[in-house]
Amino acid sequence: CYLYAVATAGPGLDLPKLSGVTAASDGPALVQGLSVGSIAAVFSVVSSERVRPDRRNLSAHHGVLRALLESEVPFLPASFGLVAPSRRALMDLLRSNRNEMAAELRRLAGKVEMTLKAAWDVANLFEYFVFACPELARLRDRFSTRSGGPSRDEKIELGRTFESMRSEARKRHSAQVLRALGACVVESREQPVRDEKAVMDLACLVDRGKVKAYEQAVFGAASLFDDNYAFDYGGPIPPFSFVRVSLDEPLSVARCQAGEE
Repeated sequence: CYLYAVATAGPGLDLPKLSGVTAASDGPALVQGLSVGSIAAVFSVVSSERVRPDRRNLSAHHGVLRALLESEVPFLPASFGLVAPSRRALMDLLRSNRNEMAAELRRLAGKVEMTLKAAWDVANLFEYFVFACPELARLRDRFSTRSGGPSRDEKIELGRTFESMRSEARKRHSAQVLRALGACVVESREQPVRDEKAVMDLACLVDRGKVKAYEQAVFGAASLFDDNYAFDYGGPIPPFSFVRVSLDEPLSVARCQAGEE
C-alpha cells in the first residue's frame, strides 16, 4: 500500500478516479481511502515496497496531493516513497497514532503552505558587500595594498568577515520581511539556503482565505528593498513544512508489527 497522505475521513474525502504510482511492471492503480474513526489513509496498491522515483511516479504522487489540496479536505502529506506491506499495517498506523494525527489535521485545517525566496541579484556578491560595508572595504584595501598581496591568514580573516556580514544581513532581512508579512502568516519556517547569493528561503503557513492578502504583503515586503534583490514566491502547496507528526516513523513501526504477525 503506497501512502500519499493521512486525511480527515468523511463526506469531504471524495477521491476522484486518480491513477497512482506504479511499482515494478504494474500499471497505475486507483487511489483509495482506508478509514479508522475520523482519519483515513489515502493510498493505492502496489506489488513492491520499492517505487522508482521517476517522472511518472513523482507526477502521480504530486497529482494526488494536488487533488486533495483542491478538495480542501484537511490532510497530512506523505513524502514520496512510503509503502506499507499491507492494509493491516496501514490500519495499525492509523489506530496507534490517531489522536496525534487527528490533532494535527484540526490544526492545519483550512491552511496551505506558501513559499518565499529572496536573493542578491548582483554579479559579484563580495564586491557588492565591499561597496556597501566600509569596514569590509577598509580591510580588503589594507590587505591588498601590501607588497606581495594578502597572506593566507589575511585572506581567511577577510573571508570570515565577509561571511559574518552576509549572515547578519540574512538574519536582518528575514526579520524585516516577516514583519512586513505580519498577520497574513500563521506560522513560518526558515529553510537552509543553498546558494551563496540566497538571502532567505521561507515557508509560510497561511489561511486559505488570506492567500491574496499574503501575495499583496509579499509585494509590499519586496518594495522595501532596492533592485539589488530579487524575490520569488510560490504556492499554495500542501503544508509539508508544518506537519509535526512523522508519517515515516509510525509507518516503520507498523511494518514491524505486520512482520511480527
